Parts: sequence; C-alpha cells; structure tokens
Amino acid sequence: MGKSILYWHPWIYKIGLILYHGIYLAKRYEYMAKEIGKNKTVLEPGCGPGLLANFLHKSCKYIGFDIDPMFVKYAKKKELHVYEGNALKAKSYKKADTIVLCDFVHHIGRQDEKQMLNLCNKYGKKIIICEQPAPLLLKRIPLYVWMFNKIDQDKAGKVNLALQRTETDLLKDMKKGFGIIKKKKKIKKIGRDIIATYG
Repeated sequence: MGKSILYWHPWIYKIGLILYHGIYLAKRYEYMAKEIGKNKTVLEPGCGPGLLANFLHKSCKYIGFDIDPMFVKYAKKKELHVYEGNALKAKSYKKADTIVLCDFVHHIGRQDEKQMLNLCNKYGKKIIICEQPAPLLLKRIPLYVWMFNKIDQDKAGKVNLALQRTETDLLKDMKKGFGIIKKKKKIKKIGRDIIATYG
C-alpha cells in the first residue's frame, strides 16, 4: 500500500495536523517541551517535519530521524539535525536525555512496537509517548477503518485502525509501560492525545 496524500508533502501533513488537533496541537508540544526541560538532548524517531523542535527550549539539542527522505530533506532545509533512519534498527538511534514518540507508535504496528520500545529504553533516559486512541465506535465501521487507513498511511505502510488501541486500552498499556518501560510514569490527556512521560 502506498503512502497517502497526507504524506505527499510536509505542508500537507502540517495542515492535516492543524485541522485534526486545532488549538491542542501547540498545547501538546508545549507540554512535551516542558516535560523535557532545558539543556537536554532530544531524539525523535519518526520525526516527520520536526515540529517538536520549534517548541523546545533553545538550550536543547534536537535530533530526529524518519524513514521518509522527503520529510528529512524538508527538516534539513529548516536547519534541523535530522537524518534517514528506521525506528526498528539500533543503528538509527543515538543516546539522548529524552526520546519522544509523537503520533508514531500506531505507525510501527503492534507486532514491532516492543522492538522499538526496547531500543528507546536502551538509548533514552526519559521517554515521552504521545498517541491518539482510536474511537471505539468508529473502529467497528469497516468503511471508516478503510478510509482512516488510506488517509494515515505513511511510507512504511503499517497503519491499521482495526489494531489501534481504544482510549481504555491505550491508558491501560501506558500505565504498564507497554510491558517494556519500567521507569516512573506520568500520564496526561491533552485534546485527543494521551501523553505518557517515563523517567
């Protein structure tokens, strides 16, 4: 399955985020930036156009990687330290004070997420995960599932709304650190997002 129109260009992706999240888009990034703090090295797998970097304190060092070369090229033009990488490959990671997974866990797929989270655990002192749960009612409508999968399909092609967590499941797994992360946790809901901070 090819990537959807949402991933054809970073500007289309950013407009999609604004339409979906509204005022909460900035609020979630501001919250994550506050959780990160000052003078920190931040690594963002699946960084897309690197939006998080705009909200970090100027003393922080931002590093991102993405599987899509177009997003990497766009971020580099913005003078961000971004490179091509795969969240399932150890060679893509660097040691960081905080690793941020924003709108990304559902793109990895349930079968591979433990592998990615183990890598995040190994390379990051703190881990922040920001995800939107799947609406339980809409998950039961085949046409909606098909449309969502078409709209949110990235280059890796693993998005499947039918396997995405509902709010109850996401909260339950976040509280357990997805069975991988054993660090102290804090969970907050902002708009449609649930954000878990570990460490």
